[in-house]
Amino acid sequence: MLDLPKPATLGTWLLATVIFWNLILLSFKTQPGSNIAPSERLTTALHQLNADLGHFHVTTSNFDKQTIVILLGPTDSGRVMNLVTSLNKFFDYESVLEILIVTPDRNAQGVAEVMLQLTPKFKMIHVLEDRELMQELATTPATHNNWVLQQVLKLLVANFVKSEFYLILDADVLCFKPTSFRDLIIEHRALCNMYNSHSIVTREDWWKGSETILDMNMTSPTYFGVTPAILSKTIAIGAQNRIKEIHSNDDWAQALLGKPNFTEYCVYATYAIASDKFSKYHIPTRDGVYNHDLSVFWKNQFQSLDLAKLVRQGAYVPGFFVVVQSNTGISAEAVKERMGDAFN
Repeated sequence: MLDLPKPATLGTWLLATVIFWNLILLSFKTQPGSNIAPSERLTTALHQLNADLGHFHVTTSNFDKQTIVILLGPTDSGRVMNLVTSLNKFFDYESVLEILIVTPDRNAQGVAEVMLQLTPKFKMIHVLEDRELMQELATTPATHNNWVLQQVLKLLVANFVKSEFYLILDADVLCFKPTSFRDLIIEHRALCNMYNSHSIVTREDWWKGSETILDMNMTSPTYFGVTPAILSKTIAIGAQNRIKEIHSNDDWAQALLGKPNFTEYCVYATYAIASDKFSKYHIPTRDGVYNHDLSVFWKNQFQSLDLAKLVRQGAYVPGFFVVVQSNTGISAEAVKERMGDAFN
C-alpha cells in the first residue's frame, strides 16, 4: 500500500528538517579560538540560515513555468466562466507559460467569453480546435463518443504544450485558494491525487482495459485521480508511443477511440508506473491537487458545499481545487450563486 504524505505539509516538513539540523550544527560548532557563547552562536546561525534560505526561494527567473490546458465543450460556456473567475482570483499567472483552450469550435461564444475574461490578466493564450489535434476528426467528427474523445484529447495535447507539465482543467473545476505552479510542482515533480482503492475514483474495468491497451501490468495497487490533474508531457507521449508500438498503428488516438474500457488517467498512470517513470515525475498525495471529499460528484453533495467558508479556511484545507461535476445536473448559475462574493 502506498503511504500518502499530506501535500500541505510536505514542503514545510522538508524545509523544517533542513533548518533544524543546520541550526544544531551551526550553533554548537566551535571555531578555533572562539569564545562566543552557544546562545550567541545560535542567534548568529539563525541569521545566517535566513540569508542562506533565500537561495532556496523559487523565483520567476529560475522556475520552469508550466501550461494550463482548459477543455471547453459545446455546453460549457456558463460553467467555464465560473472556472475562469476562480483562476483570475487565485491563480498566480506569473508561474504560467501558456494557456491552451481546447474546444470543438474556436468561434463558439464560450471561447470568446473566456478570452475576454482572461486576456486582461494573461496574454499567452492559444485556442486549439479538436480537429487540429486529431486530423481525422475533420472528416468523421460524429463517429466519436464525446466522453471518450475528451479523454484522448487530454493525452494528445501533450504534443502541443511547450512545458514539461500541464495542468488539465475541465469547466466544472474551481480554484479556491491562492495557487501557483510553485505549489503544485516540487523539485521538478508534480503533485497528483492517488488512492489505495480504485472505487474512490474509477471502475476496476477501466484499469484492466488500460492494461490491455498498453500490454502492461500495474506494479502497485494505487490509482490516479480525476481532473484536475497535472500530467507530464514525457509520460503522456511515452504512453502514445507505447500504444503505437502495441497496435502497429501510428494513429494511436484513432486506435484508442475504438476501445471500450479505459480512461486517460488509467492509461497515463498504468504506463507511468509500469515503465518506472512515475516517481521521477510525480509525488503521490491524497488531496494534493484537488480535495476529493469536498468536491461534488453526486447531486446531494452540493447542499453541504460552502464555497465561501472554503475560501476563508483555504490555507488549512488540503488541495487547491474542488470539482462540481457537470453530470450531476447542477447548473452553472447555481454554482455561481454559491460562489457569491468570495471569488470576486
